[in-house]
Amino acid sequence: MAITITLSPEQEQFVTSVIGDGQYASASDVVAEALLALESQQAERQEEEREFREFVEGRIEEAKNSKCYSDAEVAEHFRAKAAAWRARGG
Repeated sequence: MAITITLSPEQEQFVTSVIGDGQYASASDVVAEALLALESQQAERQEEEREFREFVEGRIEEAKNSKCYSDAEVAEHFRAKAAAWRARGG
């Protein structure tokens, strides 16, 4: 299957340069290498996204399974701690 692509002048100059330097034999080789790099980059990004989703889902599960305290409960806890501290002579 043949596909025609349009390159910007800078891209065309780059392709011509790497072919001229002997790094690649043809424009097709340059494009093939670029596509391999893009494929690898996308696979890496998908793996990072998967790992991030697993991390977030894990934290959500932890939050669901943990005790949450209201502002009033926290305030009462610290009032009781302060009262106990004062009772000990603090």
